[in-house]
Amino acid sequence: MTTIKKLLIVLLVFWAMLAQAQNHEKKCWYIDYEQWNVNTPALHILCGNNPALNTGEELTLEMWVRAYTFGENRKVLGKVDSDGSSFQNGYVMGFQNLNVYTEIWNPSTQVVTYGSAGPIPIDSAFVHMATTYSAVTGYVRDYINGVKVGEKQIFPADPITANDAEFMIGAAPWDPHAYQFYGALDEVRVWNVARTEEELQNTMFRELQGDESGLVAYYNFNTANNTEVPDMSGNGNTGVLQNADDPSWSWAPSHAPLGDARMYAMHEPVAAWSGKTGEEFNYAVTENGFSVIADIGRKEFEKYVVFAHNGNEGVTTESEPVGEHQNFVRTSREWYVNQAGFPDVSAFVNLTEAAGQGEALPQSDTKEHYALLYRHSTSEAYKAMAFPTQLYQDNLIFNDIRLHDAYFCVGYSESSFEIDLSPVEQIDALPDVHIYPNPVTDLFTVTNAAGAQMVIANLQGQVTKTVTIDADQFTCNVSPLPIGIYIVSIVKQGSVHTQKLIIEN
Repeated sequence: MTTIKKLLIVLLVFWAMLAQAQNHEKKCWYIDYEQWNVNTPALHILCGNNPALNTGEELTLEMWVRAYTFGENRKVLGKVDSDGSSFQNGYVMGFQNLNVYTEIWNPSTQVVTYGSAGPIPIDSAFVHMATTYSAVTGYVRDYINGVKVGEKQIFPADPITANDAEFMIGAAPWDPHAYQFYGALDEVRVWNVARTEEELQNTMFRELQGDESGLVAYYNFNTANNTEVPDMSGNGNTGVLQNADDPSWSWAPSHAPLGDARMYAMHEPVAAWSGKTGEEFNYAVTENGFSVIADIGRKEFEKYVVFAHNGNEGVTTESEPVGEHQNFVRTSREWYVNQAGFPDVSAFVNLTEAAGQGEALPQSDTKEHYALLYRHSTSEAYKAMAFPTQLYQDNLIFNDIRLHDAYFCVGYSESSFEIDLSPVEQIDALPDVHIYPNPVTDLFTVTNAAGAQMVIANLQGQVTKTVTIDADQFTCNVSPLPIGIYIVSIVKQGSVHTQKLIIEN
């Protein structure tokens, strides 16, 4: 398959997901580098100087970030009172050379050491970064995707020195023109406790409620409007975007692998997404009975699968699917799944692990005695989605399936199940949409797409322009873009039109 065809498929799925993400109003702060580089504005968010942001003895900073490149030295957030030449108080967090980069002052400068090339995937993808400090233990610790990647013990282990500076997002706190961040940023969290690795992993894949113990400030950008960025912690640290008249930024749909509100009540959330490994396939392996390998490749940052379980053990006969089933029983444990981009997956269910400390489903050599069951609400009866393609002892393997946003479990019956494939969403094209002229030098017209959103991406997958189409005859100016081949994707109410666009002299 050619590069163009592969990218067409990727963007087709991407925009189907994008329509869904917009319905959930899941947004991030996005700065387009190519457009930012025209005027190089100082884009940053000032969030006030509430004394609570001087966290003292303990600190945790968290964020989901998809940088234009992680190889640069970029400061993303912090609170530092400095003129840029001397530093004696505060904290700052960013990234440099594929690593988390953290500094705290107590009052001496302390920098977490790291190697020449770190574990952040070199390709642009969402990555969860966190740093913690405890004056009790004396350690600064850095985490990537919930795993500790570096630490440094500080002596003396004094509290972080307080200051009156404003908390800033988007650039170096001591100079808004220095170390400007560009890319996508989501789920900025500030805590006055040093969170553990387990605590970070427990919440990194779900949005917070805002009342969690120790949470000082929380910016998920979902309700950001114009220049105002609400603090969802309820502590009143409202942010204000500076230099907002520049066209290079937007409150854009977010592709960070986060579950919806129902995920919050579930247990042990995990995810498969492109920023996890940067390999051809990505995986989420658990010991609670359910694991997946997802067809999510490099740069496919628009795809993910997030899931967690309800904590139940044993088996039950409740919510039996419609039909005649002999001796029906199912796992009492069910897994709630959120996904984006509908990646193809192989799901693995271990019946012993799924049972917890309770009774497990019977073992059989007949595939049709088992089915992957789904329902959209816990008040509904289940439907059967697929038979396992392989049985191995107490393991069921479901190959080449597409999960959707729903609850899943595994059912058993001594008679077969009736399979219902209706949950799998189909992507319909927009046959009446036309783009002309093509090739184009400066202006092209889009017809029959009023109310749709359009993205133009280059062959490296970098989004170069995003616009809302507000008329049936819509004119778009691409003269600022370099000559070359681009992919245009237009999405409207879940349907997608995607095609190649050539820009020439």
